[in-house]
Amino acid sequence: MQEKAAPAEEKLKELLKDDWMDIRVVAAEALSYLGQTDLALEILEPIVKNEPEYVSLAAMNALDFMYQAGHVSLERIDKLLGDTQFKGYPGRMAEYFRAMK
Repeated sequence: MQEKAAPAEEKLKELLKDDWMDIRVVAAEALSYLGQTDLALEILEPIVKNEPEYVSLAAMNALDFMYQAGHVSLERIDKLLGDTQFKGYPGRMAEYFRAMK
């Protein structure tokens, strides 16, 4: 399976530099399914913390899917969120993650 996914993995890594943050989010999440969770989190963290509300929300949703799939622990998500004070929907997602600990 990994051998068959190799060409897709390289394309996904290229997409991590896309101009559109939503594309980066989807590529990062997909890479986590290919065993590249550390790289995915490296890409998602600044998006979660610094992008507009709905882009940040998309990145948090990706974190949730990654958690549900067993690719990232709640402890790791909590560390990624840190002390960041989120507003709006990202704030609700942060509360959701923190309440599950």
